Amino acid sequence: MLELDNKDDPRFAGFQMLVSGTMGLFTPEDVAEIAESLPANTSGLILLFEHRWAVEIKKAMEDAGGFLVARTVIPPEVVEEVSRELDAELATA
Repeated sequence: MLELDNKDDPRFAGFQMLVSGTMGLFTPEDVAEIAESLPANTSGLILLFEHRWAVEIKKAMEDAGGFLVARTVIPPEVVEEVSRELDAELATA
């Protein structure tokens, strides 16, 4: 197990700017539980990232009296499908 937010490890000094101000969101127990669920002789990758640019959008929205109603992730396959449909529509226009 390797965390890039291990700020004291000199191997990750180049990532310091990316991980400053972050907090650990996965515990070693979380990772162990996920690892135990994997079939034998397999490996996995757990990747958690934060869209830090969205923090300022959220703050601006709250400052204007708004609030977040829902949050979701659009799978890349859906984005690709919509993109193909838009390209096809433009080609026929």
